Amino acid sequence: MDGKLRFGQKLSENAYAKQFGVSRTPVREAILSLASLNLLTVRPQSGTFVVSFSAESLRHLFDVRYVLERSGVELAGPEERIRLAQALAEQACSTQHAHEAHSEAMWFHAQLVNAAQNPLLTQLYRPVQVCAQAVRSRLDRTPEMEAAAERDHQGIIAALQDDDFGRFEHKLKDHLEWVLAMLLNKPEILGLERA
Repeated sequence: MDGKLRFGQKLSENAYAKQFGVSRTPVREAILSLASLNLLTVRPQSGTFVVSFSAESLRHLFDVRYVLERSGVELAGPEERIRLAQALAEQACSTQHAHEAHSEAMWFHAQLVNAAQNPLLTQLYRPVQVCAQAVRSRLDRTPEMEAAAERDHQGIIAALQDDDFGRFEHKLKDHLEWVLAMLLNKPEILGLERA
């Protein structure tokens, strides 16, 4: 999640077992858990690899994000949407530092899904959210980027406050497409750079 491992990098069960002073069994269990979140890919007879993305798979990830985040808000009742807008606005006011902004962005988008109060939708979103967080962590967190993200989030909040679902859809789609465009311009995310 913090970028220490490259996308597509091969991992060694033995090296991690030695590093953490454990047998290979707990390492294997951890690998399976991370694979269930789509952060690792286990290839029989080849090994375990950090997930890698193509432009197409990254677009698919963001398509699914849009569908799930939009659905969370759509399935929420009017009262829940008002509470959601209030909670998002309050949290946005309390975030002051750039390092908080990254976590805030992930929390913000999860709240859109959670608005439906549908455990299955939340469960479906978890691996999507984790992969999105992994790729977003590779972006440079410049003040300009954080300010643009904040403006987008404020636009989404305003649409929710006005109970304008069409405007909400438009603002959410534009925001996710903006993030996707930045990610598609990072060679290390698409596995085009191998250090």
